[in-house]
Amino acid sequence: MVLASYSCQSCQKRKKRCSKQLPECAACVRMKRPCKYPQRKVTAPLVTTSTDDHFSPGVLTNRFPSSFFIDPIMFQSYGVQIPQGRIAIPNRVMEYLADVTLFKSAVADYFHNVHHWMPIISRIRLHSLLSNRPLHQQEPDCILLLLSIKLILSTPDRSKSTSEVYTITKHFFFMVEAVGCLTLQMVQAGIMIALYELGHGIYPAVFSTIATCARYGTALGIDELSAADLTSAGGEEKVRVWWGVLIVDHILNLGVHGRQLSTEGPKNNQPLPMDDDDWDRLVATHREPQRLSNPTELKAGSFARTAQAINLLSQVFQYLGNLRAGLQLEHEHLDQLNRTILSLSNLVEEESAQRGILLCCPVGFCSNALLLINTPYLDGITAARLTDEQSRKSRQLVLSEIEKTRIIAEEYLTGERGTVDETCPLFLSWLYRAAATATFIHQETNDVKHHEQSLSVQNSIQDISQRWRVAASYLQLLETRQFMTMAS
Repeated sequence: MVLASYSCQSCQKRKKRCSKQLPECAACVRMKRPCKYPQRKVTAPLVTTSTDDHFSPGVLTNRFPSSFFIDPIMFQSYGVQIPQGRIAIPNRVMEYLADVTLFKSAVADYFHNVHHWMPIISRIRLHSLLSNRPLHQQEPDCILLLLSIKLILSTPDRSKSTSEVYTITKHFFFMVEAVGCLTLQMVQAGIMIALYELGHGIYPAVFSTIATCARYGTALGIDELSAADLTSAGGEEKVRVWWGVLIVDHILNLGVHGRQLSTEGPKNNQPLPMDDDDWDRLVATHREPQRLSNPTELKAGSFARTAQAINLLSQVFQYLGNLRAGLQLEHEHLDQLNRTILSLSNLVEEESAQRGILLCCPVGFCSNALLLINTPYLDGITAARLTDEQSRKSRQLVLSEIEKTRIIAEEYLTGERGTVDETCPLFLSWLYRAAATATFIHQETNDVKHHEQSLSVQNSIQDISQRWRVAASYLQLLETRQFMTMAS
């Protein structure tokens, strides 16, 4: 922005500006000389306005105490409070959340379509957040969380590589991070962003996002909660958020068998989430929470079963890692893992039927784990030395899991497992593994049944592609596999 200065360069007399033009000074007129006002550039102050393409963050001030990380013991002894990060909310962010009625409708959609497979946000706390304060008075991390909910519900336009709401959410995440915000809401928002990236094939960004969530989670201490933490008002939510990080981290690493995990994996003493219905109703419980080391036969909620399934998947990663390292594993190790995973899968199916749960993540995760551990040859890993009987059992288990996957996939197509909007993107790697395995076995046996199984699963993936764009990538990979099979 270019403006004239207030003093004449010729006589140095100051004049008041008249509207847009500065008048000639009297001295210069008398001397019949040009009246020159030198031009100077004045930088307009940074504000939080935005255009269709971007928004300016302004000057970001980080007041987070460095002693929190440099010397935590001294930080605690000081009794220093972590200041709340302050930031002017960009107009473009506010526009996405401005219509309170529409946003409350979006929150209802979130709890109907997403919450049942990733229940990490307290329903009661979120509704309280929306009711007690107007949007412009919310803290930045809370606004980020609300924006991430808007994001996870959106489906990007196929004609565009990225969506505007995703770009804005990521920019705002970086802004809130830059001012030193370290809260549970930041981790929750990060998980929602990571799920969106995973579901729409935004790589490698999703690895960075979930790694940030893992680092923030450990900094907050939600990976190792004390007994006092667990009985506090927000203890259950912390338990669930950390399991959310573990779940996304492990499913994201299925293709590389855990080699790029951002977390250490579940620990034996890890507390399990309480019953989901009780948590949604905020039913208080003073009992010691169940731990991962407790027998799976004990009654547990759906999200707790998901946590147990992820723990078994983590053990599968360790098994495959040992195989890749060339260790000779006893076949009893494989047999034990197969029995444990199958036992949990059967238990979950029975519980789901009793409770009317249509979309059951633990079943898919267990099935994926069984396929993964019994078909290492699909990933170029030399299998363990197995007896003929063990090989037969392993083969039969794979065939059984493929057929189970086919049945569930067809139930998705008919709507028996819920709508497309309710579909969990974490299932896609399981469906892909089942279809790819069926294609391999069809090539090996020339049995048309396995080709039909693969096609049934692919039809389900095609249907899911309406909601999650990464499904198209899975289909392309399956087509390539089939082409290579025919060529060979």
